[in-house]
Amino acid sequence: MTIISSGQLALQNAGTNPTTTVGDTTISLNNGIAEEFGGDDSSNVTLSQYYAGGIYTPASTTGVPTTGQIKFSDFFGTSKLITNAWSATGTNNSWGKAGLQRIGRVITSYYVGQPQGSGGTPSPLSTDGFGISLTTQTAAWYEGQTTGTTGFRWEATGSSNDANTTWWNKVTISRSGQTDVVLLRSAATTNAMANFRYSIFWPEPTANYIALGEFTWTFSSEA
Repeated sequence: MTIISSGQLALQNAGTNPTTTVGDTTISLNNGIAEEFGGDDSSNVTLSQYYAGGIYTPASTTGVPTTGQIKFSDFFGTSKLITNAWSATGTNNSWGKAGLQRIGRVITSYYVGQPQGSGGTPSPLSTDGFGISLTTQTAAWYEGQTTGTTGFRWEATGSSNDANTTWWNKVTISRSGQTDVVLLRSAATTNAMANFRYSIFWPEPTANYIALGEFTWTFSSEA
C-alpha cells in the first residue's frame, strides 16, 4: 500500500482506510504510519522509531529524514518500498573448456571461468531487505553446460546464512538506451543461501546482452 498524500495521518491506524482510483483499479491507502511501515499498530509507538534507515523505515524512503526533526507530514505519499541496487560494467566472454558464452560481471564464481567485467558498487550491498551484509560476486547471463542451466545468475557471499531470500519480488536489470529486463522471484528456479553463498537462477535460453556495458541490478519489494 501507500500512505495517504493529505488529510488525517496517525502513528497507528486512523480509522477506515481511504481509497483512490487509478484507471479502472481501486487502490486502498494507509492512514497510519505503523500500519504501512510496521511496528506496534495500537500503542507504544513513537515517531522517532520511523527515521529512514531505522528500525522500520527503509533508508531509500524519499522525504523521511534519517536524523533531526521528523514530522507526520514527512510520510505523506510514502510507502514501504524496499530496493537494493548494485552497478557494474559487464563484458561478453567465454567460459569453461567448451567456450560457453557469459555476459555480465563476474568477480568470483562457483562455476568454472575467469573473472570478467569491472567494478561493482556498493560493496558490500546495503543490508536493506536482505538483513545481512552481502557482497555480489556474479550478475550475468550464462550459457549452461546442460539443459536447463542457461539463464541469468546472481551470486553473493555473506558472513552467515541468515539472508532474507523472500523480501524481494523482482529484479530489474537496466542499461542506458536498452529496455529493462525484469526477473520475477516467482520465476526463479533457484533462490537459496547455503554455505555462505546466496544463489539465484532464472532460466533464459536466449543470449541476453542487457549486462554488456554499464548496468544496474536492482532488487525491489514492489509486486
